[in-house]
Amino acid sequence: MAAAALAAALAAAAAPRALPAQDPSPPTVPVAARVIPRGRILSTDDIVEQPANPGGRPLARRPAAGWVARRLIAVGEPLREPSVTPPMNLMPGDSVDAVRTAGGLTLALRATALQGAAIGDQVAVRVDAKRRFVGTLAGPRLVVLP
Repeated sequence: MAAAALAAALAAAAAPRALPAQDPSPPTVPVAARVIPRGRILSTDDIVEQPANPGGRPLARRPAAGWVARRLIAVGEPLREPSVTPPMNLMPGDSVDAVRTAGGLTLALRATALQGAAIGDQVAVRVDAKRRFVGTLAGPRLVVLP
């Protein structure tokens, strides 16, 4: 009985297996479909995909509709940061809640943003004339301090 189970296991191991399907499409990068002036909010019509260069550097974040052109971008030019950036969710001078959590205790302070930022960006804030901190913009008017 054990011999039969062993034979069945060996037969199953030797049976041909299907290889996982490989994605036949090469990686792509977003490029400008037309000339994009500085300050334009990108739409889906502004972005087309082209095959990526084999040795090209990967994108940290993939631009999408709603991102903003920070300079003039030519037709066919790859859309990469800092040429295009996510929309600013925070502007200099905006009031924010600066929050620090440690050991089950949460401290929240009212602060003023010293620079503009998108969600996920580092942002400097001022609590008063002498105290400044740098944290991450985690949501609308919410800065998480390290």
